[in-house]
Amino acid sequence: MVFTTLPHHAYPFCIHNKMSENTFLNVTQILSNKGSNVPKIDPGFEACCSDTDPSCNENAEKNTKLLFQVSYEGPNVKNPQEGLRLVWCPAGGHIEAKGKPSDFKYEVYDPDQKLLKSYS
Repeated sequence: MVFTTLPHHAYPFCIHNKMSENTFLNVTQILSNKGSNVPKIDPGFEACCSDTDPSCNENAEKNTKLLFQVSYEGPNVKNPQEGLRLVWCPAGGHIEAKGKPSDFKYEVYDPDQKLLKSYS
């Protein structure tokens, strides 16, 4: 898998950590019934991969639905399972993690930046 952690947007498909300070994201991409870990995403950073890279998107099409297991951790997180969600996202879109552990959401956007779904 070729996900990289970056301080700003550089690829068409990203998972953004916009959560409160000291809240880190843990992400596993589910590919063909096997999990692939994305690097831990620090606050203010994102993990990105090209939507045409077969190691991130097996079909190499921007509208392919990708499945991620997303959770968060940090010093103010009492139970990491509270934020554990399965999140679907189109390969050409992106996911934004927002808020703080007591009031979080994972927002999914399509390739045209339209909000598709919010997980909380």
